[in-house]
Amino acid sequence: MDNKEPQSIVNSYFGKQGVKLFNMLLGQKPEKADAIIFLQGDKLNRVKKVQSLYENGFANKIVVTGNNERVEELNDSYLSEIKECFLSKGIFEKNIIMDDKALNTLRQAVNVIKMAKEKKWKKLIIVTSPCHLLRAYLTFVKQLMEQDWQGDIIMQAADSDWQMEILSIEMEKLKKYQKDTASIKEGIKYIINSGLIEGYFDRFNFEIDKFLALPENIDGMKKTLSLLKNSKNIGSTIFLIGNGGSSAVAEHMAFDFTKNAGLRAVAISGSPMLTALSNDYGYEKVFQEALNSYAKKNDILIAISSGGKSPNILNACAAVKKKELKIITLSGFEPDNPLRRMGDINFWVDSKAYGFLEIFHNLILHYINDSIIGSEIYRIC
Repeated sequence: MDNKEPQSIVNSYFGKQGVKLFNMLLGQKPEKADAIIFLQGDKLNRVKKVQSLYENGFANKIVVTGNNERVEELNDSYLSEIKECFLSKGIFEKNIIMDDKALNTLRQAVNVIKMAKEKKWKKLIIVTSPCHLLRAYLTFVKQLMEQDWQGDIIMQAADSDWQMEILSIEMEKLKKYQKDTASIKEGIKYIINSGLIEGYFDRFNFEIDKFLALPENIDGMKKTLSLLKNSKNIGSTIFLIGNGGSSAVAEHMAFDFTKNAGLRAVAISGSPMLTALSNDYGYEKVFQEALNSYAKKNDILIAISSGGKSPNILNACAAVKKKELKIITLSGFEPDNPLRRMGDINFWVDSKAYGFLEIFHNLILHYINDSIIGSEIYRIC
């Protein structure tokens, strides 16, 4: 299926974010669900997709939702025809649920989400035409928010031909009935925060897009690259500090900076030293005291903290400022966290998820490492 023309139509109405969501929906993979939802429309073209999902065990219930009042006007199939079609393919009648009170997409969403709540369903697969996919999805997202249904929806496009005129009409309807649908931004947020496998990984792409959209981050990476290259030339030391997962990032990158990029890099993380300094000075001063002993002018401190509030990290930054070290910070959570204000270069990731932050901080530093080497692929022996 060539999406170039459909993408251009979606882009003309909803821009790059609309295309991004559209592509996410087209790329969704089916997962085990409680029910497959057949949205009436497009005659019987959606039956094959629903039947395939059912026969492959993705759900053992089929909900057919629609209404017979406008069938003649829309040149569509009656609900009874749809049901008979499923029965003729060997699907048991007890596994087919009929909702004949839905005159439009909004009522389909209202009725189906209400049904899902009543039956305590947690995941639905919604089948519609590719042209209707975006509008149907945003209508259902609006309803699951309004009805506070804590479940997942997976969109599946029937094997129908693209009709660009119909797609344009759907985009017009989406514009016209915005009060009945979630926004593009809400739609993307729902996918990346859902329990679906692809949603989890889509979130990384979403976080990367947000990060790269801030000019200060692009400028910061260029400055960091220049600073570390200069450090290599003059033989100064790069110190990395962090707590917990951030400490693991510090150790990892100190090793890679040294072994692969040829930098003098040290992570302050050894247990004997940290426990001794903590015992003597308190954990809040553990990095500060180590840096007082080792750091000198022209060295660099890379301070990593997800929340940006760890006292031992903040104390270390305050201490090395007096020694005229350059400070690079990596943080997350609140945009006004104190660590973000303490560096010469400050990287902030707009997330409150520790896993994303730790991986993202690692990604930023790996980019610097690989840029110094000149390749992300290099010899390891």
